[in-house]
Amino acid sequence: MDSSAGSFIDGLIARESERTVLLNKLQQRQTAPLLNVDALRSALRCLTPPLDEEPENEESRLLEVESLSSDNIILEVVPRNRRRGAPRPIIGLVYERQRRHKVGGIARLQFDVKQQSRLENWTEFQHYHLQLHEGLEKERDDLKKRLDVARKEAEDIGAPDFDRAAEAYQQRLGYAERKLQRHKTLLQWIEQERIAIHAGYPTSVEKDNDVRDAHQKLSERPAPVITVRKGDRRLLLFLAMSGSRKPSLGSRDKPALNYL
Repeated sequence: MDSSAGSFIDGLIARESERTVLLNKLQQRQTAPLLNVDALRSALRCLTPPLDEEPENEESRLLEVESLSSDNIILEVVPRNRRRGAPRPIIGLVYERQRRHKVGGIARLQFDVKQQSRLENWTEFQHYHLQLHEGLEKERDDLKKRLDVARKEAEDIGAPDFDRAAEAYQQRLGYAERKLQRHKTLLQWIEQERIAIHAGYPTSVEKDNDVRDAHQKLSERPAPVITVRKGDRRLLLFLAMSGSRKPSLGSRDKPALNYL
């Protein structure tokens, strides 16, 4: 056998050996067990533990308190909200919203923010966040309704797409509830600060009410005079919404109103 024939045979043997090795590898891959998705998910969960919500909420509360601890921030939020087109809160609406949320205090808000006292600015800031809180509650309620609809459709139709939609709504609802809870904590802090400010700084409306309450307790004294500026109907609106009728001049059991 010449050298060329020997080389040809050696090449055939080598290629056949490569085919055998490749075939063995393919057979090993086909006989390998399928991937266990549940086991993989469990292993990944052990490697990456779920986020502890309590430290996260505590950190958020600390950051919120730190960012809002300065009165300068409050003085920036109130005028910026008005510049964006939000109307000046009406005293009666402020009182009604505070009553719904079981928040005390009332203030006579001015058209010019610079003329308001620290307590009046804080009251308007609180009213602003009460509005935001109502929006967050509405968002949560809407997600609950959508989740109920998605679950019902998933049960009736049984399609995987509806199951995924229900799961997505469930995740969004959980986030909305956590956000609502964090904002509720912020509202509690705002109310605590308002009470601390109010302790030594009553608003002009509350000063007038203190005079009226003192007169009602001591009926033998002359009726006090509450001075109301001409055109200032916000105080009258507050008195009407709080259940007080407009006093008449010279009344012994009600304070008289003096219009300037």
